[in-house]
Amino acid sequence: MNPSCCGPGLDASEPMQGLLLFSAGLTTSLGHCLGMCGPLATFFGLAQRHRGRSGGALIAPFARYHVGRIASYGILGLLFGLAGSIPGLVTQQGQAIVSLGAGLFTAILAFGWMGIGPVLFHPERVPFLRQPADRLRALVLSGGPGSELGLGLANGFLPCGPVALVVLASVASAAPWRGAISLLTFGLGTVPALVLVGVGVGSLPVRIREGFRRVSAVLVLVLALQLVARGAAALGWISHLEIRGWVLW
Repeated sequence: MNPSCCGPGLDASEPMQGLLLFSAGLTTSLGHCLGMCGPLATFFGLAQRHRGRSGGALIAPFARYHVGRIASYGILGLLFGLAGSIPGLVTQQGQAIVSLGAGLFTAILAFGWMGIGPVLFHPERVPFLRQPADRLRALVLSGGPGSELGLGLANGFLPCGPVALVVLASVASAAPWRGAISLLTFGLGTVPALVLVGVGVGSLPVRIREGFRRVSAVLVLVLALQLVARGAAALGWISHLEIRGWVLW
């Protein structure tokens, strides 16, 4: 045990948290995203082929789309990381409290996402958060590099339960750049499955998608509990724990 191995909060540059965030993104894309964003990705791919694009010609439009989508995650992480940095500007104790609180709240939401207890937050059902969806079809059909990048940006800001969990956890990053990197890492994990669906490789059965969704929730729960432990360690309630360079908390 090393009392100075880490500080409170979220930091994707650490191997353990970076792996958890990327894996959560990957399993989220295989579970939740194929059902929610999969139809949009498929429609986007069909629109490209309707314009005569196929094979290598699909790389550029898909790259612009996913760059925009992941960039929106980074913006969200930056904003919430900035919000979490305000108490941290005062004392390390403030950062520890933010880490503890964000971890506890994210853990409660993750349990609901796993089907254990009520789902307390349904971002998909918030009316004003659903309004951007009305403009997505027009962006897909308009064509052009700007529309593809804009579609990705709009897609990333659509209400999404799993993304909301990670965004809330990013408050504990206590720094804008750490929040941005954390959400970018998560976003990169979502790319492979959506690219495959977009180019027409296919989808997964509902039962398998549900399994991946639960795995994703478990990974976010582990991340949340790690934030709780980090906050508790920074407050001196427990000791920090590092095993062979892997920071657990």
